[in-house]
Amino acid sequence: MDRRLAGVAMMTLILVTILAVPGVLGRSLSGAAVPAVRVNPRPSVGDCLAPLATPDQLNSLVDLVPVVECSEPHSAEVLKVGSLDTKLWRTRPSVDDRSFTAGPLSQDCDQLAGVFLGWGAKTALHRIPVSFFTRLTVPGDLEWFLGQHWYSCELLPGVFDFPISYRGTARNASVGTPPGAFANCAGEPGALAVSCDRPHHAEQLTRSFIGRSASTTDCPALAGRVIGTPDPTFGGQLAVLTRTNGSTIGCWAVTTSSRSLTATLINHGSGPLPLT
Repeated sequence: MDRRLAGVAMMTLILVTILAVPGVLGRSLSGAAVPAVRVNPRPSVGDCLAPLATPDQLNSLVDLVPVVECSEPHSAEVLKVGSLDTKLWRTRPSVDDRSFTAGPLSQDCDQLAGVFLGWGAKTALHRIPVSFFTRLTVPGDLEWFLGQHWYSCELLPGVFDFPISYRGTARNASVGTPPGAFANCAGEPGALAVSCDRPHHAEQLTRSFIGRSASTTDCPALAGRVIGTPDPTFGGQLAVLTRTNGSTIGCWAVTTSSRSLTATLINHGSGPLPLT
């Protein structure tokens, strides 16, 4: 009798265990998994942002590309991150809000960019300033709703040549050798600017004001100084052209054949030209 009772007790224990395990481990349910909600973190000074592929990405106040390593192709460098005064910005700024996109925060961003690029540093190099844009960005809808009320100041090259990208940093680009996207290249003098890292036939090297120290005969010498060579034509592979526009004179280096340049000529020296 005792053995039968012990057997019944053991079977009861096994049955309870079988029924309880699914409750402990979780039951198998049908249906699709719900993806996790992604909340983008606040950016940091020094972050680099992935290339911009479309004008819509450039014109957005929210970064639509991720942070990438600065050694990889990127479109911008973050110069400053600050907190918006929620008394002034009760709602998230929009791209049409001129008090944000062209107000004191934007002006401060421009000044930071000038310092970052090396403007004001003493240099004997006479050449055209680098071409750049700045923009302010803010969190996306979800991040703003969750209490992220920051803004970032970003530096971008001044081209509409998509995808907008460059490698390295633009720090001190106005007094050194700039990344190709910050130099001033085009298919021909005066045409729409393209990144100097892409095939092109012309690069503007200097810009001077007429009536000060500039002359229409100065371009060969000025181009030679910017390139760093006594022969800025490289034996006839380039022509140095003078173009006037209102009160300014521009010196251009232009290929004399169908071959294209693939890099900026600033500080290139006397070595073989980057031709393709």
